Amino acid sequence: MLAEKIPTIVTEWIETRPLRYLSSCVFPGVSQLFAGLKRSGRKIGIFSDYAAAEKLVAMGLEADHVVAACDVGLLKPHPIGLQSLMASAGATAGDTLFIGDRADRDGISGQRAGVRTLIRSSKPVEAFQTFGTFQDPLFGPFTQ
Repeated sequence: MLAEKIPTIVTEWIETRPLRYLSSCVFPGVSQLFAGLKRSGRKIGIFSDYAAAEKLVAMGLEADHVVAACDVGLLKPHPIGLQSLMASAGATAGDTLFIGDRADRDGISGQRAGVRTLIRSSKPVEAFQTFGTFQDPLFGPFTQ
């Protein structure tokens, strides 16, 4: 029956097949930012609506804590995933910076969790601090 095959098909096409292409999709400056954050003793956490651990490996990136929406049962913009990530890292909202690319999902999730949030965007986004690239001067202390 087709309905029984759907989870396998989705897993293959959404989670498995794209892995081999992800290393070419890493934004310039992200690897340097991760390395700089590690050097400075900061923890890196990832909160994604989708499983992210294998994707991080495929991109050559390493995070200290990873939480996916399936771990908490709710997608962004609900803040529970971000709150769970902070709890696992022993972090508070005051010492957390959440970086995302979608104001309607990441931005609102960050606002609801009470954390400082940056949105990657080539143009201003109302109610959010934005940056254009991971080579932005904002990240200078960690990418030099």
